[in-house]
Amino acid sequence: MTHGDLVRIEHALAISLPRDLRELYAHYPFANDSWAACCAMPDDAQLLIRWNTVESAAETFGLGPDEVFQIGSDARTRLYFVTLAGPDTLVLEADLATGAIRHHAPDLLSWVLFLHAEQDRMDRDVQPIRF
Repeated sequence: MTHGDLVRIEHALAISLPRDLRELYAHYPFANDSWAACCAMPDDAQLLIRWNTVESAAETFGLGPDEVFQIGSDARTRLYFVTLAGPDTLVLEADLATGAIRHHAPDLLSWVLFLHAEQDRMDRDVQPIRF
């Protein structure tokens, strides 16, 4: 994501993204065809703006738009948010089925490592088609 994309997100949502999140998007560590790029943490400014405005799920969980920023989902029942305030950027997981919210990762590095591990697991689970 470009600097201009990040500024556009902040302007559209009237928020300030955490510095470490800005750095992560600026140096995006996932392949375009990965699960992270598709769902868990897409690199798409317009999609992120839409998720955090029109389709904002934060309020469903009692979270304000100045408290969290939705970064992705598992493409099923879980939504992923980062905290906007505090000394550390925490990753939260909200379960649409149960309404529960839990801490998923204590920082963005742990989040990135989790996403890479999930991608590795998915890649191993794919069985080649034999004819």
